[in-house]
Order: sequence, then C-alpha cells, then structure tokens
Amino acid sequence: KSPRVVEKQLAQRFAPCVFKLAPCFVILFALIASVALNVGLEIKPGAQFHESELFPYDHTQQRSYRAVKMMASLEPEYVYANIIYGVVPEDNGDINNPKSNPHAEWDSKFDIYAAGVQEFTIELCNDLLAQRGMVRRLDMC
Repeated sequence: KSPRVVEKQLAQRFAPCVFKLAPCFVILFALIASVALNVGLEIKPGAQFHESELFPYDHTQQRSYRAVKMMASLEPEYVYANIIYGVVPEDNGDINNPKSNPHAEWDSKFDIYAAGVQEFTIELCNDLLAQRGMVRRLDMC
C-alpha cells in the first residue's frame, strides 16, 4: 500500500476515536501526574501543609515568603525629624573623604521672628499635616 492510502485509513478510522477519547486521556494524565507528584515529593494533603513548606529554607521563593511575612507583622515605624533654622546652606566637608566631619555654620543674621520665616513655618506645618499617611503627629508646630 502506498503511504497515502495508509494515511487515509488512519485519518478515517483512528482520528475520530482519538478526538472522542482525548478528554479522557487528559483527565487520566492529570490524575496520574498529581498522584505521582504527591507520592514522589511526599507532600501532605492540601489542608495539612502551608505554601511556605514547598521550598527548602534557602530557596529564593522561601526567602521571599519569609520577608513578606516579616514585613506584614511589623508595626509601622515612625521617624522623628527636627527642623533646624539659622544654618548656612553650605557643605564644608570633604566629598572625597567619607570620614570627614563637616561642621554647621550658623547664620548670625538669621531672625526667626521675621515675617517670611513665620509664613514659611506655618506653610510647612500645614503641608506636613496634610500628609496624613506619612505624618502622624506634629509637636511644637
């Protein structure tokens, strides 16, 4: 027989059977694969294990899970900030030496009671109070 005749016979006789049985084969394969994975990996049934137990301790996914869990359990940390007036805005430290200690130079002409400074302070306090997600409390503002 020629290859075309064999091909025609396969297409007419076997193809309809394969297409009718394809869903059964897929379900059977899924069942066998899930049983093999459960037995092979010795995973407990779904209700008895947590997703954090799927990977070894040093696996990237396990480290990520631990980091997310740690971040979710922490209370939000608050930072205290002090606003200092009357400093000359000048960096007098050595930029090539990270151990150098620059010193603050005070502006002798600065007057905290000047109208511009008072307006700036009020505007700054109002802007900070508007940031309710970031600013919890303002003392002495």
